[in-house]
Amino acid sequence: MERSLTPTTMADLMAAACEHFALAEEDLRGPCRRADLVRARWVFVWLAHLEGFSGGQLAAYLGKADHTAIVWARRRMRARVRARDGQTLADLAAVRGIARGVGRLAA
Repeated sequence: MERSLTPTTMADLMAAACEHFALAEEDLRGPCRRADLVRARWVFVWLAHLEGFSGGQLAAYLGKADHTAIVWARRRMRARVRARDGQTLADLAAVRGIARGVGRLAA
């Protein structure tokens, strides 16, 4: 996936990930390691990374003590993107679209 020309905030990406995965923001920021939460966090981290946010910024936003969890998430997502994992690519496209307003119906 390429870097966007339109800046997207971490809050936009978080809200989009929560909407796509039907999760609460508190759950995404929390310590739970349930598979659906981890997947949503990883998608959020990867898209925020593509937007140019640093590991330290992401760690602080997610309430983590340091950036090591962010490094791990980026490694895992990089491997899935390179492997062209269909579900991962679909999740990334959906969350990115929602963050940019593409996935929402006009009111």
